[in-house]
Amino acid sequence: MEQKLDKQRVQEFARKIFGLYTSGLLTLMVDIGHKTGLFEAVAKGPATSHEIAARARLDERYVREWLGAMATGGIVTYDAASRAFALPPEHAVCLTGTSSRNLAAGSQSLPMLAKRLPGVVECFRHGGGVPYTEFRPDFTEAQDASWRLLYDGLLIKGFLPAVKGLPERLARGIREFDCVEPLVWNQRTGYLVGGHQRLKILRERGDREVSVSVVDLSPERERALNILLNNPSAQGDWDYDKLAELIKELQADEKFDATLTGFDEEELRTILFEPELEPLEAESPELLEVPAVEVILSIPPATYEAVRPELDALVGRYGLECHVRKVEG
Repeated sequence: MEQKLDKQRVQEFARKIFGLYTSGLLTLMVDIGHKTGLFEAVAKGPATSHEIAARARLDERYVREWLGAMATGGIVTYDAASRAFALPPEHAVCLTGTSSRNLAAGSQSLPMLAKRLPGVVECFRHGGGVPYTEFRPDFTEAQDASWRLLYDGLLIKGFLPAVKGLPERLARGIREFDCVEPLVWNQRTGYLVGGHQRLKILRERGDREVSVSVVDLSPERERALNILLNNPSAQGDWDYDKLAELIKELQADEKFDATLTGFDEEELRTILFEPELEPLEAESPELLEVPAVEVILSIPPATYEAVRPELDALVGRYGLECHVRKVEG
């Protein structure tokens, strides 16, 4: 027996499906606006398609078609009398600017995933999967673009405070020595590559100008440079003997505050091998008479040979007494 259909439910569901298709197409239009700078051009004020195309330095015919789609989708407004398009300020907040409220970059995910759709369809038919390598590099580019503004926005107030005293140290260093190292900005993508923490502190301080080193890199090379600039392994390591000597020279001046080096008091004691000793509390008076500090290190056997040269150097440098034994079980 043929089931009787509810015509109203059919129409409602059909509208929902067409709404999904329309939203997908509008997402692609948002991606175009994001990549071409059209949202920034429209946000400058009401203008005709010719004026907006001139602002963005794009072909007017394509800009006009794009504006029509944006107006139909309710993203921009259109005044028929003046033939001017405008981006309401509430919409501009979500589509332009450097704050985490700018959601335009998320539009990259749809075309990125659509490229892999044929491979996913084959997996439905034959099993298996689409390897991560097939999603690169635009998957990482989409993730970077979608999350970068959020991370930048939370850097000072969210992430840095997780490391005790770090924001204060950075701010103090800039206050004492100013911004002696230029920021690194990629003119091809418009992203800051190096100096995010310094920029946030300078903004909070109210600075309007800062030295910048401009590079012209592809997104892949930009990410590589970002990693390089923040990779301690690529920056070299301290010569701790010379570092300790230099800090001792600075501390010889009683008026000089050695924490201006960026090390806190505990780190300075570690570098100078001057542990902060706490009074012993023990029932046995003999323990209070021990003229030495005993340090016990437990090192995994696989790691011992790697750290042994440094331990030997430490023992020799300070004339320490060292006993090594293998703990069974």
